[in-house]
Amino acid sequence: DECTDGDGKACQAAGQTCVDGDKLTDGDFVCTCDRAGEAGSATGTAAECTLDECVTKGPDACGARNQTCEDPDTSTDGDFVCSCVAPRKGAARAEAAQCELDECTDGAGKTACAGQKCTDGDNTTDGDFVCTCDAAGATGTATGAAASCKVDECHADLA
Repeated sequence: DECTDGDGKACQAAGQTCVDGDKLTDGDFVCTCDRAGEAGSATGTAAECTLDECVTKGPDACGARNQTCEDPDTSTDGDFVCSCVAPRKGAARAEAAQCELDECTDGAGKTACAGQKCTDGDNTTDGDFVCTCDAAGATGTATGAAASCKVDECHADLA
């Protein structure tokens, strides 16, 4: 068995699994990468393993925050990218992204403030948009909802 007595020991030395399918033939052992997130195998030598960090690190960094993960180079450690899901915007390398959303153009404020002025002071916090009455003589503001507009007819310029 080459895995225990021959060149197949190279698999074990590399932290890989070794399988010798034909005990009578030399050089036919197969080394396989078997650590979490790794892929690769080779016959007669240790395998070159690639590491998909989206499998090993992505679930904690990206997935726990409902972000997507991409590992552009599986031979390089620390280059995975977490990206926000639309309509949120943002991406970061090797860590969770800071997702931003302008609620006045892409979120709940767009609908809630229809016909009113909308201001979103913090694009990283949901529900903090402010609707302000925009009609002549009207006053009123509300956070996270449409403003209740009041018109003071005594002081309104209704020309």
